[in-house]
Amino acid sequence: MKAISIRQPYASDIICEDKRIEYRIWQTKHRGDMLICAATKIAEEYSDMNGDYPQGYAIGVVELYEIKKNKNGFSWLLKNPRAVVPFKVKGKQKLFDVDDDLINIVDLDSDSIWSMWLEMNLIE
Repeated sequence: MKAISIRQPYASDIICEDKRIEYRIWQTKHRGDMLICAATKIAEEYSDMNGDYPQGYAIGVVELYEIKKNKNGFSWLLKNPRAVVPFKVKGKQKLFDVDDDLINIVDLDSDSIWSMWLEMNLIE
């Protein structure tokens, strides 16, 4: 599956259904499912939240269904977020491939996703 690294808290926002647009300065021809990997770094404006989000793990799958040009780059339109059993991923720039056999989608609501991350010691 194609994967993308996204800094926290944005990666969690996508999987927990709050964020439906990802802004990028580049586009891709890929459409369909994409693995969301939480980068090991927190977004600078949220650096005081280190430990509040999983970092360095694949955390979910989302469908990239459209990309629109905007004045600063591209708006990636996302839908159908699903959590996965988190697993370590070494992130890369742009899209990269992750073995489908590693991806185990789980049917959880937002609160249950956070509980799973807490039980797995991915957050403090």
